[in-house]
Amino acid sequence: MTKQAPSKEEAQAQATRRLEDVLSRDPVLCGAEVSEVLRVVAGNRAIFAGEFAGQSVVFRFLMHDGGPAQAAKEWREMVRANAYMNQGPLRSVLPLAQIVDEGLIVMERETGRPLLEYLRSLQARALRVDLINRAAGWLSTYCAPTLKPMAPNIDRWLRRASESSATQPFEHLRGLEQGIFEQMQRIGDKMQNMTWQRAISHGDFHLNNLFHQDGVLTGFDLGGSGRLPIYKDRARALTHMSRRGMVPSRRRCLGMDAAAFEAFSASLEPNEADLALPFFLGFETLVRVEGSSLPERRIKLAERMATGLLEDLKQV
Repeated sequence: MTKQAPSKEEAQAQATRRLEDVLSRDPVLCGAEVSEVLRVVAGNRAIFAGEFAGQSVVFRFLMHDGGPAQAAKEWREMVRANAYMNQGPLRSVLPLAQIVDEGLIVMERETGRPLLEYLRSLQARALRVDLINRAAGWLSTYCAPTLKPMAPNIDRWLRRASESSATQPFEHLRGLEQGIFEQMQRIGDKMQNMTWQRAISHGDFHLNNLFHQDGVLTGFDLGGSGRLPIYKDRARALTHMSRRGMVPSRRRCLGMDAAAFEAFSASLEPNEADLALPFFLGFETLVRVEGSSLPERRIKLAERMATGLLEDLKQV
């Protein structure tokens, strides 16, 4: 007989009890208090708000079998990044404590708003574009200390894009994606002798992984960080905005907001902006498959993005 999955309330209660038990047994964190459940994925991870050592904190609790190893990796990356992004307008979240064997990390709680959410509250297009420029600056700053040249591993990215696109449930999007994939192959041929740049990069960078508060941008969710071509996270941010209708300049380039494209390509060499970034825009378009439960508006936005991307890729 199949075991029934716990309800949302049961999953939250189970995760809370487990976290409180872990905290009660740790000599450093035994005085910490849990006050709010922010998110729970049953049997996988849970995020809580609370207090520790007199300040507001977030408890990130990885409860799956690989949780301790993943938490240790994320902790190391948070410490590394915060060493050079701990003050000024571009920051990374401050790590405070960890219990590695339990998959638990404690970090400062940001009081601002996720940046994409904040942008939607602004009416002035110039303010939106300025903040997108600063978000691009955050990513460049984060990557800068670990930048290194690399040979382009084009086939790997083509293979991943093809495998993901094959699962696209919408026929009209599947047709557009086939055209995008063919253009990626063509651009890939042009990059065979090119040098790419790689760095320790976020891995899932989009504007809602930055908190905005009083002009300060603070990055978080660094668990997926790794050595990647620097174009991937730029493409991730651009496609994430476009898929959600964030086009503040009212101009499009490669299916994305043109001002945002200019912001995220400003620090690149010309051939990187002209070839590598468009290639990874294709990758991020194909690898993030639209789920069949998405609202119709999101499907239309995805179609508009893919149509514009395909048309402009043909000119690359």
